[in-house]
Amino acid sequence: MAGRSWIVRHSLSAAVIRNTMERFIGQPEVEQSAVGFDWIFLHRSPELSSRYTPTRSSDAPGRGAAHAEVERKFYMDTSLIRLSDDVAAVVKGVEPSVVAIYAGGRMSSSGVHWSAGAIVTAEHALPRDEEIRLGLPDGTIVPAELVGRDPGTDLAVLKFDAASMPVIPRSAGAIHPGNIVLAIGRHRDIGVCAAMGILSVAGDASNTWRGGRLDRFLRLDISLYSGTAGAAVVNAAGEAIGIATSVFSRIAPVAIPQSTVDRISGDLLKRGYVARAYLGVGLQSVPMPADLAPGGLLVVSIEPNSPAEKAGLVFADVLISLNGRPVKDTRGVQAFLIAENIGKTVSLTAVRGGKRIELPVTVGEKSQ
Repeated sequence: MAGRSWIVRHSLSAAVIRNTMERFIGQPEVEQSAVGFDWIFLHRSPELSSRYTPTRSSDAPGRGAAHAEVERKFYMDTSLIRLSDDVAAVVKGVEPSVVAIYAGGRMSSSGVHWSAGAIVTAEHALPRDEEIRLGLPDGTIVPAELVGRDPGTDLAVLKFDAASMPVIPRSAGAIHPGNIVLAIGRHRDIGVCAAMGILSVAGDASNTWRGGRLDRFLRLDISLYSGTAGAAVVNAAGEAIGIATSVFSRIAPVAIPQSTVDRISGDLLKRGYVARAYLGVGLQSVPMPADLAPGGLLVVSIEPNSPAEKAGLVFADVLISLNGRPVKDTRGVQAFLIAENIGKTVSLTAVRGGKRIELPVTVGEKSQ
């Protein structure tokens, strides 16, 4: 029925209209029925919409509630049809950038052509590092090389000969809870798989139980089917907002946000691994006297020869600020420990014996 349109004249009876529509279903175009009074235009074609102008019976004099109810149902029906067609169009537009990944195991996974010649997928769905193949949208199978993987954010990057395969478009707009989202993947046996739902949570930056950091916590009210780990998560415009994974939440799947995918894939393509900054210190939140700080982090352990030890930090010191920013919990420290700060010397403020001390510390890189 794609691309067909129909124009119907109706009487007071919704049943008559329904029967009339059923009589003409399957024909390319119906301009007039044999019954009724006023025009209702139900269009699914830009060509027809430019040729005809709909007239609503509610605009005509003497028409009552029965006419209005019939029209309401028809306009509602066509809205659902247009929504259905629009969703299918989004899937059709995105799927040329989505591949199936064969890397051993019983199930395939999905991957997204994120940047030229680079496929991004879910790290947990790659059981091996070698003999990886990609199922492309045109049905061909090509080899791929693992560039690197980052379990902390559940991302991995593969390189392949992209030929003319398009890179997925990215979203530049804001995202909010309630936005419609789609997860679009490719299964090795059945082809394109799509699921639709909403963005149920759009939270702040979040640390994962695997030791990584997501720039935003995006929970999806959606079902991920077999083979769709690593699928593209897109908005209603078909623009990528992230990569689908199910390892970070027991409640529902999560979208690894676009900015995190950009950051991690960039590191993997540049170094083959994700550089992680560290201080080499174990910390625990503790309350502090109001005249000293709103809160602090008690030093409970220090790694030998670490940046923290070299800076002079000792057991039972209480860290209250880092690089001039107060820290009340470990999230504040973890947010500071990004790859861009490796090698930088910053000021660390601590409380020792009831007095503030300032210590310069050079942020180190955690060994792989």
